[in-house]
Amino acid sequence: MNRMSGIIGGLVFCLLPGQLDADSLVVDLGEVYELWGYHSYDSVTIRDGGTLRVPGREFDGGLFGSGEWEGGWLNLHTTGDFIVEDGGWLNANYSGYSHWDNSLLQDSWGPGAGQNQATLPPGGGGYGGEGGHIVWAGSAGQPYGSASSVDYGANNSIQMGSAGGSVGFTIQDGMLAVHAAGGAGGGGVLVSANSSAIINGTISTNGQGGAFDASLESAGGSGGQIVIDSPYVRIGANGSLQATGGNTQNSGAGGGGRIKMGPTSTLVMDQSAATAFDVSGGTASQSDGCGDDGSIFIPQSSELALDDGFESGSIIDEGWPTTTGRWSGDTAAIVSSTGPISPYHGSSMLQFIYAGWNGPGGAHACDLMQIVDLSGHVATIASGGAKVTLSAFFNRIQENAETDTKFSVFMGAYEALPGEDWSQWYSEARLAGIVEEMLADGDVASWEAIRAELVLPENATKLLVLVRAYENIHNDYSGTEFDGHFADCIVVSVTPESATPGDTNGDGVVSDQDYDVFVSEFGATGDLASDFNGDGKVDLEDFVILRGNFGYGVESAPAAAPGAITPEPATMMLLIMGGFALIRRRR
Repeated sequence: MNRMSGIIGGLVFCLLPGQLDADSLVVDLGEVYELWGYHSYDSVTIRDGGTLRVPGREFDGGLFGSGEWEGGWLNLHTTGDFIVEDGGWLNANYSGYSHWDNSLLQDSWGPGAGQNQATLPPGGGGYGGEGGHIVWAGSAGQPYGSASSVDYGANNSIQMGSAGGSVGFTIQDGMLAVHAAGGAGGGGVLVSANSSAIINGTISTNGQGGAFDASLESAGGSGGQIVIDSPYVRIGANGSLQATGGNTQNSGAGGGGRIKMGPTSTLVMDQSAATAFDVSGGTASQSDGCGDDGSIFIPQSSELALDDGFESGSIIDEGWPTTTGRWSGDTAAIVSSTGPISPYHGSSMLQFIYAGWNGPGGAHACDLMQIVDLSGHVATIASGGAKVTLSAFFNRIQENAETDTKFSVFMGAYEALPGEDWSQWYSEARLAGIVEEMLADGDVASWEAIRAELVLPENATKLLVLVRAYENIHNDYSGTEFDGHFADCIVVSVTPESATPGDTNGDGVVSDQDYDVFVSEFGATGDLASDFNGDGKVDLEDFVILRGNFGYGVESAPAAAPGAITPEPATMMLLIMGGFALIRRRR
């Protein structure tokens, strides 16, 4: 069963693994493009109504014969952008480990397969979370793999979700008889994009629910694996990543899968992680039959402010902010290209309109504010080793000498949110704060950036972010008005304040000494100095970070290279020795 490439009636099939595709891939409205294995393109775009489908796992070689498994996973690399438009879909649902053709080949079921049963309810498949099981029946599949780094299966495949247990599982005359096969696990998807990954549509690796045969019900499969590795990852307002367990009624449901961002990725969200990422365990009618939730890994450098690029089109609230994740303040609007000024990124930007009394700037400024929740970084902040960085881009019309030119940003850290008295925000309740400002040049073709950094006090739990257009030329006495003042891409990130990744001894530079420490710890697990991405082991991903920062100190370190997700373990040491020769010459 050797699968071939072809085009049939608008359905596009490209099923050969290991293919290096030089051109860009575009999946248009109404097209279903099937792809599995490793593929590399200049860029990939899944348009509204288009589907990139990872086919289900099948055995090439017969039920008992020699052969290999095909399908179930996708390792997709782009030298440019990876884009899923609103309405586009990368679909690897039910593509993982399964009871394919009632197979006796146990490697078809997966490392977290639920227990099969003759008549009792079988156990759900596990992966990121444990599968569900009825206490007096089949055992649940257990979690496996890593919460933060890429999981690989046999032959360097991308690891998948496991199957739920089958029911009516008997051997008759040497042949397998199954009344209801367990639900398949979700597939495995790794996307590594050298430029950016923009997800406004859906990527899903959900597990399959149980099936009925008369009164017998099989168990649900677990969610699969989704890994997005790119220097810049943006999840749009309608973007969705799903790796959920399969549902059941009276048997074990599947556990949730695993969703991971690359360790050096900067993640920008136009919605909360709770709505964008779903690794829920499957549901069952009995509570003990429900699968456990899976895992989500977001790197510490991830962006925290919501709708930072104003792409969601959400209405700006007027008044003081009262909850996290919404822009509030004076009169402003989300607009597209206006006059000679286009957004810095995407299709929308913020326009300052009127000043007011909703912010600390009073009658001479248009203030827009957002409260950022720091609860996801409690451990780092409590250790006294965290800083928050704010960068924002501004632009204005040239107009004339009467046009206001001043923009500013403010960050304040708080243990608890104060009331609507701006003096409390600016002084009494503030643990720490910083203001940075500039006079914009009026060149409509270029956006100018303000950057601010703030070391977070150990008891900080909330952050106020404020961007402002200021009336520094007082000529609008009947009511301050801004004629064409804009902001875009307001990025807020929390990172450890410690030395450059790769600096194992804290001397401020990544050097030969750090390499020697790395070599001595390579392959080890635990709390180690060379575990630069914090996944609990020292491996090739850590070497990529060391190599990217070699010769740099804290102030000059570049962003670590993307794609810490690559070769087989057997080639790691060869790559390390060759890579070290290169970084020595670089110095």
